[in-house]
Amino acid sequence: MNAAPIFLSASVPNRDLQTYVPDPVAIREAVRALVGITLAVPGRLLIFGGHPAISPMVWEDADSLGAADRIYIFQSELFKPDVPPQAHFFAGLSRLVWTPAVPDPDKQIERDRSLDLMRRAMIERRVFDARKVYDPAALADFPEYSAGVFIGGMDGIEDEWRRFRGHYPSAKALLVASTAGRGFIAIALVIFAGWNPLWAVIGALVFGGAESLQLQLQARGVDVSPFLMNMVPYLLTLSVLTFWGLRGRSGAPAALGRSFFGVE
Repeated sequence: MNAAPIFLSASVPNRDLQTYVPDPVAIREAVRALVGITLAVPGRLLIFGGHPAISPMVWEDADSLGAADRIYIFQSELFKPDVPPQAHFFAGLSRLVWTPAVPDPDKQIERDRSLDLMRRAMIERRVFDARKVYDPAALADFPEYSAGVFIGGMDGIEDEWRRFRGHYPSAKALLVASTAGRGFIAIALVIFAGWNPLWAVIGALVFGGAESLQLQLQARGVDVSPFLMNMVPYLLTLSVLTFWGLRGRSGAPAALGRSFFGVE
């Protein structure tokens, strides 16, 4: 099995941005699934740029799998005061890679140049030495990426996508821009619950358990095709819809689907 490193670019957009439609829950689940699948392969590294919401999430999942030593977080020293406490755990493992800030009187220029340097080092797989010197001619510090996964959305992800494709045109690149059919699972849950809040809670636990089961089995290295395991939540969804369809009745509200005309 290919154990080459995986590059992750992930962020949770601000809610006031109009350019992106944030879905924090979908982003969280996508990142957690990637961590579990990536670290299930012995020796495989996961490399990403630090983010206040993403770093603690990755740390928690990697630590629960006993694989925190296979995570590299790149971060600019410009943002050192804002780094979450969990990320400092990786510093003790020499896996928190600080890149130097690029001073400039203009704070926006300083930020842009510091991020540019951090992203160059991360994409080109270079860990700075004690002198903090960026040497593009030096050999990379870890193997070439086999794939890049891009989750969420802000300007930084677009930039990292372009850089990754430019440096690794033959590597796999996955842009996660949807919830992968989970909307249909939500519809099945509502049908399963019969619009009853108690059954909705029970159904959420059932569907959530099916999702968690396939991730946990993959993370533990169970010798089953990941494609088959990924089918589990959707097979359960089809089974529920089929069962409820055979019952021949529905508890849907009588007015569901009817047009509503307001009154003055």
